[in-house]
Amino acid sequence: MKKTIAFTAVAALGISSAALADSNWDTDIAIDMGSFTLSGSAGGPVNDATATYSGLLVGFSFEGDYSDPNDAGMWASDTRLNVYLDGVQVYSVGGFTAPANPWDFQGGGSAPDGFYSHGPDTNAAIKGLSGDWEFVFTNGWDSDLTDDIQWDNAILTIHTIPAPGALALLGLAGLAGTSRRRRG
Repeated sequence: MKKTIAFTAVAALGISSAALADSNWDTDIAIDMGSFTLSGSAGGPVNDATATYSGLLVGFSFEGDYSDPNDAGMWASDTRLNVYLDGVQVYSVGGFTAPANPWDFQGGGSAPDGFYSHGPDTNAAIKGLSGDWEFVFTNGWDSDLTDDIQWDNAILTIHTIPAPGALALLGLAGLAGTSRRRRG
């Protein structure tokens, strides 16, 4: 019996560390952001699109259909995503000026209208942290023009892991299963 308990405890620890390493759980949360337009101006962005989530974060992914409604030479990668944890910006991705964290579709290859996707993004600045998250999409084009960026069918997927209580239940299920086998 002691070996079974030790094995179950080690297995539960292995599950939790694997969960932080990868997001292969059915606990991912897809936030349907629908359609939004990101307008820009000389004074900065006019409007943003925001999604929120509270809890433990492993990473995120983003996908959607991009278009340049004014045919003004915009790129999908001109979109910037700023990530806030408990009201403090901790990470950003994309935008016009060479970002430290580029989109998977960063650059001039994102000029044509069409489908673009990014992720999973599991940067150390966000991975394994818990709190109130805010994801703010903005027009990252830093010019004096008022060009728009249009996204349709946009989905932000939050990659999470099960809560510690769920991991404990997995461990208890393993104990119950081995106990039942010995009786039978």
